[in-house]
Amino acid sequence: MAAFFRKKLDASSFGSEAVFDRTVNAKTLDVVRYFLPATILTSLGIVWPTREAERHISRLMSDSRVEVQAIGKALLEEGKKVSPGLLSHVSVNDYQQIREKNIRSLPVSLKTPSQLAGRSSDAVRLVSISPDIEARMAAAILFEHSSSGNNYDEYLQLCLKDKALVDSVFKEYLEQRGKFDSVPVPIEVGSLLFEVTVDFGAFRDLKRHRRNLFLWAPFTALRGFEYPEHVASAPELSEVKKRIELCAEKTAKLHEKIRARNPRLAEYVVMMADKQRMLWQMDPRQFVYVMELRTAPAGHFSYRTICQEMFRLASPHIPVLSKYIRINMTSGDEGRKQQEEKIVEKLKALGGDLRRVS
Repeated sequence: MAAFFRKKLDASSFGSEAVFDRTVNAKTLDVVRYFLPATILTSLGIVWPTREAERHISRLMSDSRVEVQAIGKALLEEGKKVSPGLLSHVSVNDYQQIREKNIRSLPVSLKTPSQLAGRSSDAVRLVSISPDIEARMAAAILFEHSSSGNNYDEYLQLCLKDKALVDSVFKEYLEQRGKFDSVPVPIEVGSLLFEVTVDFGAFRDLKRHRRNLFLWAPFTALRGFEYPEHVASAPELSEVKKRIELCAEKTAKLHEKIRARNPRLAEYVVMMADKQRMLWQMDPRQFVYVMELRTAPAGHFSYRTICQEMFRLASPHIPVLSKYIRINMTSGDEGRKQQEEKIVEKLKALGGDLRRVS
């Protein structure tokens, strides 16, 4: 893979050899990760308020999987050392166990979706969006900043009737936003709901947005898999393509064999390349944040293209807000080069290893 990217990328267009090497290494690792199993060890740090810790620890202890229960019990024992009083009554949640068992036993008859290789055309679907969402946001902004005493519905009716007012509100409110300024709170009014089907590696990257709602279907190796960037189309990578197809085939067979006996256990037997499906709901303020962060040049090809498609689908419904979203629609190659150039300059100033990609 490294040889492929060294040939594909124009070394003369890079500011230095270090930037070129870092870009090659980063894009090589972006491809290699598709072969990794879901069971690969992952370091995870958690910060919870104590009362939130109670809920999460109880949820883990109530899981049907013994290994998840063990994590919950270990967290409880460690937590008691810091907050013995508040955590002393944490226990298994019977309601959680009963509802999970009952819902899984319901007979649901649907045709099994086909297993497709590669990114499908409906990988991103905009399931729903709040009606008149821009008028609602504009009304919330006016409501928060006016001392006239009018109620929210009066502002909303005004914004629904006057599109020019909505344009002016957004312009005055967002046009001067600086590079490091977050979008103000009134932009949270409303919601967008997407269904996303993406490789497990990108799923792991995206589901970390804690202020979003994620509901994901059980992990599976039977929904098909995605190819890394360039692998499906580049003749020079035909051997890599064959290898990932072989790995995906063997993984799916093992997954299905285990699933017949223990569906929850089978969820461990998936590759990072295997497609996973999730519902992803967020408010417009988070939409702006996620789009700007996850389309940044340093991002992985898989989730960058997913978020770029989310923006394409949503922007016709939020045309005014979209003008103030700093979306990056560049390709991965040029965008990654720009990011690595910035990193090299920072490393030079710090005296770090210019070629090491962490």
